[in-house]
Amino acid sequence: SVLYPCEAVVFDEAQAFRISHIYPDSMDNCLKCAVKLKCVINTKHIVIKLRERGIYVYDGRYCGIASHRGAETFATAHSAEVFISALAYTFMQTKNMEVAAKYAAIALAVYTKNGGGIASLPDADSIGKYCEDNDIY
Repeated sequence: SVLYPCEAVVFDEAQAFRISHIYPDSMDNCLKCAVKLKCVINTKHIVIKLRERGIYVYDGRYCGIASHRGAETFATAHSAEVFISALAYTFMQTKNMEVAAKYAAIALAVYTKNGGGIASLPDADSIGKYCEDNDIY
């Protein structure tokens, strides 16, 4: 078993491009970009936020994508903090980065749907209600 200095590194498209010189604009390029990032950074998971296309997750062997939820979810103030918090919390609970990315995408959608700000921070009940309302299981 390989020991990694960190479990995951999260990038947006621009950050991933700056390091890898491969723009993640298609599934093929996402994989190429993630492979290159994994070669440069010793981490178990590469996570790339793809704006309206979703969240790409790569672990060195498998890749997956978490669907985008809501409009312009990465544009709201403090959206990165909400996303990272939900991602880290869920990953610590499940040990599954793809599940964590899906949950973080939903938490971010709830946050932006409620207008952003401290009063909009999602809790388990609001995330559960969002999933019910949108037929997400």
